[in-house]
Amino acid sequence: MSQASSFLHLKRILVPSDLSPASARALAYAVAFARQFGAELVILHVYDQIVSSPPHATPGETYQLMESIHASLKWELEEFSKPILSAEGGEPVPHRFVVSDGAPVDGIVVAARSEQADLLIISTHGRTGLKHILMGSVAEKVVRFSPCPVLVVREHEQDFIKTPEA
Repeated sequence: MSQASSFLHLKRILVPSDLSPASARALAYAVAFARQFGAELVILHVYDQIVSSPPHATPGETYQLMESIHASLKWELEEFSKPILSAEGGEPVPHRFVVSDGAPVDGIVVAARSEQADLLIISTHGRTGLKHILMGSVAEKVVRFSPCPVLVVREHEQDFIKTPEA
């Protein structure tokens, strides 16, 4: 065990993903951390779209629609993550996929608490200027409200690990 790992005890790492190339980079970092510390990854996608059910749908039909959307998004998240989780061979990393709905920042912060994450690794698209003012930064808000330390991976910066090409 290295000297650094004797001070850090990471059991669970939360990795939010919006299925973008930037979030693929964050997941690659998370895999490296999970391998280094023997941690479990919780790969999260927060679905922030409001789905309206047909006007005459029963509560059961609405529930089935939401379940179908969650299953589809979970499959997308699994497919998106496969090449990153298996990159560089090595030991498989314990991981789970979680899909929730709601505002991304709230969903990520709630998941960090409920999953008892020791570290949260999130990507940022690096928007500046007017785009940042209008859209805000999910990563910035997560840093502000997260119950655990946050590592922010920028989309276009130097890597200290090798990431798979997106």
